[in-house]
Amino acid sequence: MQDPIKHRLSQKKYRAANLEKCRERERLWRIRNRGNRGRYAFLVRRWKEQNHEYVLKYAREWRKKNQAERNSYLKKWRDRNHQKMLAHSAVERALVSGKLVKPKRCQSCGKKSPVDGHHADYAKRLEVRWLCRRCHNNIHHGGEKHERG
Repeated sequence: MQDPIKHRLSQKKYRAANLEKCRERERLWRIRNRGNRGRYAFLVRRWKEQNHEYVLKYAREWRKKNQAERNSYLKKWRDRNHQKMLAHSAVERALVSGKLVKPKRCQSCGKKSPVDGHHADYAKRLEVRWLCRRCHNNIHHGGEKHERG
């Protein structure tokens, strides 16, 4: 298998030399796959799984290069979302101390998978529903939550 970094560099060189051709091919691809966002997300997820080391290395390098910008963004987020930050850290401390125990199953659908804590009200810091990623995303993005059935 070709080194992913060398492969990516050769792709960038090709793209730079054939920019208009690449843009047209991408435009046509988007038209063909307009209603198929799920398939695209699957392909991206699969690529990231297959190139896990490259993805981690790229993320580390990006954070190192953009440290000031990232810190500035995080500071702004903390200022805007003070209650969220306090709730998140309270849950973290409660998990470490044993006051809260993270279950192995989603409290919405019952699926056995890694779960995220969901606060319905950030003022009630330790009132958390433990949801799988799918249920959690559905709640935050307005989709129908899937219940055990």
